Amino acid sequence: LLKDIQALDGIFSVPAGQATALHWALGGVASFDDFAPKTAELKPGSTFTLRSREGRSSSEVLPFFNLEGGDGGVVLAVGWSGSWAATFESSQSGVVRARAGMARTSLVLHPGEEIRTPSMLALFYQGDRWRGQNLLRQFVMAHHRPQRNGRPLVPPITCGNWGGTRAEVHLDNIRRFIENQLPIEYYWIDAEWYGNTSGDSGWASNVGRWNVKTNLYPQGFKPLSEALRKDHRELMLWFEPERVIAGTPWHKEHPEWMFDIGNGTLLLNLGNPDACRWVTDFVSDRITEFGL
Repeated sequence: LLKDIQALDGIFSVPAGQATALHWALGGVASFDDFAPKTAELKPGSTFTLRSREGRSSSEVLPFFNLEGGDGGVVLAVGWSGSWAATFESSQSGVVRARAGMARTSLVLHPGEEIRTPSMLALFYQGDRWRGQNLLRQFVMAHHRPQRNGRPLVPPITCGNWGGTRAEVHLDNIRRFIENQLPIEYYWIDAEWYGNTSGDSGWASNVGRWNVKTNLYPQGFKPLSEALRKDHRELMLWFEPERVIAGTPWHKEHPEWMFDIGNGTLLLNLGNPDACRWVTDFVSDRITEFGL
């Protein structure tokens, strides 16, 4: 039984002369103070733990940390798409033990099976912590920024819209964008476009019921995508296929592919090749059908 696997377990010496400080930031939970910077003082004998929530790597806490001493320090980062945890233990002034990795592991591997663990970044710097922050930015831009055809990828300008809006309102928005030649490349429709057309309990309780609401989009999404494409723009649509609510069609059709995480919420097992292929085909068919 493999348990409590840690991708990082190391001792870091930071320049003494003042108390060791751990700089970190809140993650995203759709609150007023999302991504706000925070600082924790690591006094000798203290332990400080941070972790993400809900299976999302940037929920509640961002996976980046700056361990600052008197005249230098180290920036640490956890490379993982799911839940992680990091613990910082100060045994004496200027010495910190850092452990980080998946939030929880308890598993066996059968012959032929393999898993990966989080990747870890440790970037050492001298000077104040802002130099460390800027070195991190330069490192990410130089080595981890996505590229297309050998050039840095520039994200498109998008316009976000609520999926519970009627199609005629979206079409009027699109018409105005085109008439005024606004520099919007993608028209983004968010959640609430799917589910029951009556007695609706909201977007979050309808995942797993991916039928278009005909009372909002009587002709589907093709009229919107075609109007956009005529002016060299594109339609983007929100999906959340990995989460499934109990009792929805997806759950009834394939209960053997679901993990129950409580409170009527299930997760689709994307580690199952049949489930992964099935959901990939489903989303691919919607891309074609809707002109996404």
